[in-house]
Amino acid sequence: MCDASADGAQDPVTGATVCMPCVLRSVARIIVTSENATVSSEPLAQLALALQQKDAFALQKLAAATQDTRSRNRRKAQLWRLDEKGALRWKGRLYIPDEQSLRQEIVSQSHDSRLSGHFGATRTLELISRHYYWPEVSKDVSEYVKTCLICQRANALRHLPFGQLSSLPIPSTVFEELTLDFIIGLPAVKHDACVVDAVLVIIDRYSKMALYILAQKT
Repeated sequence: MCDASADGAQDPVTGATVCMPCVLRSVARIIVTSENATVSSEPLAQLALALQQKDAFALQKLAAATQDTRSRNRRKAQLWRLDEKGALRWKGRLYIPDEQSLRQEIVSQSHDSRLSGHFGATRTLELISRHYYWPEVSKDVSEYVKTCLICQRANALRHLPFGQLSSLPIPSTVFEELTLDFIIGLPAVKHDACVVDAVLVIIDRYSKMALYILAQKT
């Protein structure tokens, strides 16, 4: 049983707190794998419809699509529509509510399944976008592909090999090579009619002699 006080949402009509639906990852996996996340199946459509009834974003888009009749926003409203079963769609794609377990399983099956073959982010996004939509879907796909363990192990490196680390050459005399660094984040003080809040440190690499110069961060 879910806790309405912890994860509840306020009904826009009655103002009462209702319990938000939650989907177990195992249940989402069974529903998504029954169709390989490429065909809008009946179980997934029914689950999405049930989640849309409690999703704030879906309720907002539904109200805008049915009530906004101004000509300037009419074209945007037409992008969102209800299908014959009452499910909200964007450009014909089924809207997946804010349920991370369901979204993650759709991305997982579109990327990890044998039919997908661990495509990159662009191809995985194209595969999902054929039937599904949710805000920032491209961001979710990119993050999932970047963290895919199999892709990190199997993908070939496409950059030049890294060079070996080497130490800096040793100078032969004083003031031949100098290093500069700033110390910032110091409290501001007044010095010779100027306000200073940083120190410029100059060090001779041969003699290790240091010179400290008052400076300003900006």
